[in-house]
Parts: sequence; C-alpha cells; structure tokens
Amino acid sequence: MITTSLQKLNATYSIFGKQAKRQFSIATSCGIVGYPNIGKSTLFNAMTRTQMAQAKNYPFCTIDPNVAKVAVFDKNVRALQKACQPEKTTPAQIEMWDIAGLIKGASEGAGASVISMLFMLYENLFLNNNIKEDVTNLDPISEMENVQTELILSDLEICHKKKTKQNIWDRVFKSLDNGEPVRSINFVHDEVAIVRQLPLITAKPIVYACNIDVDSAQKGTNELAEKFKAYVNNKYPNVPVVILSALLESDIVQMRNDDGEESAKEFMSAYGMEESQLDLLLEQCSDILSLQKFYTAGPTQVSSWFIEKGSTAPQAAGKIHSSFETKFICAEICKVEDYEKHETEEQIRIKGKMNKFGKDYVMQQNDVVFFHHSAK
Repeated sequence: MITTSLQKLNATYSIFGKQAKRQFSIATSCGIVGYPNIGKSTLFNAMTRTQMAQAKNYPFCTIDPNVAKVAVFDKNVRALQKACQPEKTTPAQIEMWDIAGLIKGASEGAGASVISMLFMLYENLFLNNNIKEDVTNLDPISEMENVQTELILSDLEICHKKKTKQNIWDRVFKSLDNGEPVRSINFVHDEVAIVRQLPLITAKPIVYACNIDVDSAQKGTNELAEKFKAYVNNKYPNVPVVILSALLESDIVQMRNDDGEESAKEFMSAYGMEESQLDLLLEQCSDILSLQKFYTAGPTQVSSWFIEKGSTAPQAAGKIHSSFETKFICAEICKVEDYEKHETEEQIRIKGKMNKFGKDYVMQQNDVVFFHHSAK
C-alpha cells in the first residue's frame, strides 16, 4: 500500500555556526524541550526504540537535533492486534525531535541556537521535567516556568518585528507581555491561520512529561511530581501531564524488542504497572496534533492512519492510496469496540455491526474501515 505524503517543509538551521538542512512533516512534528541533562535523550531513545541520541550528563550533549519517525501504538492498535493476530502491524507515525537543552538566556542567544530550532516545529511541543524524590532542592514548577519564560521572550521578540495594526496581534502581544503563552488566548477559527503566519513557539500545543526515578515509578509517582501535576492542572487545565521514568520505559522497550510483549507485561507487573506510560505519552502527543485516526484491520495487517478532523470517507481512503479517493465507491465501517467484543470480521458482520456509508460520510473516532473502490 502507498500512504499519502504529508506536506513537507525544507528548513535550514544554524547551531554553533554550522548550517544544516532538515525536511520535516508539518502536521505531525513534535519536539522534546527542556533543560540539559533531565532525560530528554533517554526518553527520545525509548520512544524511537533506538539508541540514536547520546544520553550523557553534561551540557549540550545533544547539539544537532535527533529526528526520527515514531510509531504510535495506541490502545486501539493493540486491541486490534489482539483480536486479529495480524502478520504485520503498521501504526500511524509522528516525527519526534530531540532538541538540545535550553539554558537561561537562550532567548537572547545564550548557548546553542535552540530557539531557532524550535521555530521549525509546527504543531506540538512537550516539556520534560526531571523530578527525583531524593533531591530536596529541586523545584520543577519554577524550572518549567523558567523554560516557558524563555520561549515567551523569544515570541515577544518576533512580535516586536511584526509591524501590523491588526487587532489580533495586539492581543498576542498583550498576552506575551503579561507572561502568558499565546496558546492561552481563545482564537476564533479564522484567526488561527493568521497567528500561524509567524513561528510563535508558545502558540503550539504542549504536553508535560515528568521524568521520575525508577523507585518513584514503582510507587506510581512521587510528591514533587504530584505537586507539579496539581499546579499544571490548576494553572493550565487543558495541558496534559504524563508521569513516567525514562530509564524504566527504556528497559520496557528493550524487553519488548528482545523477549516480546508478554515478557514486557511481566516486567511491568513487577513494577506495579498495568501499561507503559511511554505509550500513554505518545498517545497524548498524537491526540494533541488536532488530527484523528482511523484503522484498517484483518489477519494480514492492522494499520492506523492520520486524517484531518472532518475528513470524509473518500479523503480517508486517499490516505491509503491516492487512487482510492477518486475511485471510491463506499466504505464499510465498524468500531474498534466491535473487534474487542466479537474479535473477527465474520462475527461483526453476523451481529450486524458493519455499516455501509457513501461519499458524504464524515469519519469518526475509532472507525475501522473497509474501503471499496472501482478497478478503473
């Protein structure tokens, strides 16, 4: 099968005077942002199932950004895997960037040119905070707000250069001047496109990842992580917080790769975990991209696909192969829950859960689809 390419953008960035070019997917790019030495590269390695990023404890260990495609094994993909027992599983992917650690004064050019790298990330950021139970002088809340201040100062500099009398920019500037990120502004639909004309980092949606030590992870959390989560829930109620141990998640990934899913589940159970928090984090990153997924399933292959919200069935078919959209006849659709309950396509059809839809059908969450198209 041929997947439809997402829109691409070529960008040039400069770090320590060295220029390089990257091509990245506008709609599905995420960046890991935070201070140096807090586990960003360890988390990146676990996400990408590789040892691609260096993981050392000294500033600017990560200079050039590491970039990788990350498969999103969400709970629906795993449910369909269990029901269909496919020969192959191909989840939707997001592009993950491991960005060099921010330091104080980054917005004014201190350290590596991290801010210029962040301008290239279009849709999503998540900040990673290192929270250990046995370190009494840590203040993750202050660290998080300091990082956000650097990003706000950078956005303010961009807005100062924007010479326009549009009311929307007055609101953006006022928010930033008050120390509030652009994402806190309630924009109407036609304003979003205007704001996206500038690479404002704080306009991007965000997920917070709290990186705790392994002992705390075995308990499920720790006091500092819970304090951080409560603060974010109160001040930024729409921002998700995921608490995890990057080191432990890296071990889980290694166990999955070496010994399979059942061994990984036993390993997680020994630490009191029902599921990988890394899977949850990837699912949050996927959800916050303002996209939705649909699924195709059968004994040969289970796949998930990103589409824009509001896409019709023919448009979804075009994500699998461009000709499927133009030659679309109809779509037979059931839900992931139907597979969880009835397990096979045959039983789903017998129970009357497979419904046929035409060209005007708007795709919904948890749709599992069989597309019919003409041969000519």
